[in-house]
Amino acid sequence: MQNILVMAIAAAPLWCFFQNSVTIPNLIVGFVVGAVVGLLVKDSFPHSVAVSTLLNAKKWLRLADYLFHLNKEIIIANFKVARLVITPGKQPRSGIVAVPVDVEGDVLVTAFGNSITLTPATITLLVSEDKKTFYVHALDIDDPEQSKREMKETLESYILRMGQ
Repeated sequence: MQNILVMAIAAAPLWCFFQNSVTIPNLIVGFVVGAVVGLLVKDSFPHSVAVSTLLNAKKWLRLADYLFHLNKEIIIANFKVARLVITPGKQPRSGIVAVPVDVEGDVLVTAFGNSITLTPATITLLVSEDKKTFYVHALDIDDPEQSKREMKETLESYILRMGQ
């Protein structure tokens, strides 16, 4: 029941965003749509999310901070790929690196893996069984250790903060 309420509360402002109008009727429709969707998928989510977590301003700020830095990394990576493509004679040195992972839990591990894949020129190929190592293919690797450090410092650190 709690997940249904959380889904309804989350859906109301999202509905208004997609309708491009924050009105009482739109909030009500969004709440009802969220509740219906919550009822339909309630068995798919074994874990319950507390309403207090949904209303926690710190978590929202950490999420916004993570999304800001993820977008920044995507933009920087796009410029790096463009420079690699338009530089005559520059041959990329692609390879696979094993990145040790500090994030824990399915949601944060998935967020980190997807963040790597969303960033141009990198893709998460495999997550080890213990979820402690990602195998990442990178288009251009000058120094494998530096590449690992960059992934951990630019993406994982913000995901770790988001998960607190």
